[in-house]
Amino acid sequence: MKMSCETDETTGDVKFLYKFEKGYTTKSEGIYVAKMALIPKEILKRAEQQSDIFKKKLKQLEQKVIKKTK
Repeated sequence: MKMSCETDETTGDVKFLYKFEKGYTTKSEGIYVAKMALIPKEILKRAEQQSDIFKKKLKQLEQKVIKKTK
């Protein structure tokens, strides 16, 4: 189950819909929530950088797994 929400990627606005849905999420809204909580911009920038690094590593790992299963 996951919490349903709408995210505007341009403005960073998140609207939590207070509705549980079946399934799982493919991304985190944590940085958007941190912005809403007025976390300092330098911390948010670092978090976004670390998130980008993690996404790249995850994509590389996924590609390795796909190659091994073929």
